[in-house]
Amino acid sequence: MIVVGEQTSSELVNRLYDAMDGKSDEYKVGISELPVPGFTIRVFANSTQVIERIFTECHDIVKREWYQSGSCFLRKY
Repeated sequence: MIVVGEQTSSELVNRLYDAMDGKSDEYKVGISELPVPGFTIRVFANSTQVIERIFTECHDIVKREWYQSGSCFLRKY
């Protein structure tokens, strides 16, 4: 997942990492800041559902932080 926005801060990146890191042995996550205001999130897991759940959680945190709004469903079937 790539997130680009002027609202990006190191605190947000740290909050995301703390929310994702070490919760489970079923995945590994990495977050890197970009040269422009933004960051990337990498998730390694054996299940699409696990990756989807993590990306949804990250999306919800960013959306609450930047827009003060709730979650939305991103997947199209």
